[in-house]
Amino acid sequence: MRKEDVKVGMVVKIARRITGSFLDNEDRWEAYWTPEMNSYIGYIGKITEDRNSFGFVIEGAGKWLWPWAALEKVEVPAPHSREWYAAREELIRAFITGKQITDSKGNVVKELDLFKPPEEYTILDGIVVNGFVVPAPAMRPLIKGDLYYIPHPQGFTWYNDHRWADTSVDARHQERGLIYLNKNHAIARAKAMVGVNPNTIK
Repeated sequence: MRKEDVKVGMVVKIARRITGSFLDNEDRWEAYWTPEMNSYIGYIGKITEDRNSFGFVIEGAGKWLWPWAALEKVEVPAPHSREWYAAREELIRAFITGKQITDSKGNVVKELDLFKPPEEYTILDGIVVNGFVVPAPAMRPLIKGDLYYIPHPQGFTWYNDHRWADTSVDARHQERGLIYLNKNHAIARAKAMVGVNPNTIK
């Protein structure tokens, strides 16, 4: 970097070793490179002081004055807004409670990548069954012992409960989109499957 491009508060990487003195727009580095400075190559830190022709003080990079020609600017992402974190929390909550979530390509996701921006995901409020909107089934992976419910239109209670045992039966339930983590959601799905309004009490 050129000396005039380096500013206090900037985050930089010590990218290379500098041997001897050098000229940069008639600015000469008046300090010198010691063998101990080699161990800091690759270090990233914030510039805290400008010592003019002697170089720069970098936070956490020892007592040395660093030459500007050895530095590279590091772009620091802007802090996320309060709305961004609120959207991320909503996404996590939806995933934990078993709501269907799709990625930017419209595919239902089974795992969340929290390094991706939350706006790349869409939380589905429900699915349409026989013209009725009912809660979407859970798509996230379950672990042994997890309680789940499947719609059972022929049953008196409209649902069956199961414990995930990692069997082929569990896998088939999930492949067919029949797993619910909320009993009432399974009941609503079962009613809709036979054309009964999910909002009815029976």
